[in-house]
Amino acid sequence: SGYEKIIRSAILKYELDNQNGRIIIKALIRGDEFSKKVQTLDDVLAGVLELELEEKITHPNIVEYHFYYKKPDRLIFSPHD
Repeated sequence: SGYEKIIRSAILKYELDNQNGRIIIKALIRGDEFSKKVQTLDDVLAGVLELELEEKITHPNIVEYHFYYKKPDRLIFSPHD
């Protein structure tokens, strides 16, 4: 008569930082079967976004993957003559 739908998946969120030209993808660590997998998404996300991973930050409940789609301007200093 009734049924139960079970949904199993990893939860990913993202933030687009237009000011600094980067995207931050946050993968939630929930203590389930996906917890280890979301901590190793470096290559998968880099391939999907076609961007190089700049930084990965692991917190107890979330993993942040930082990608720059606009490289930050570098300051070049030259010695004065």
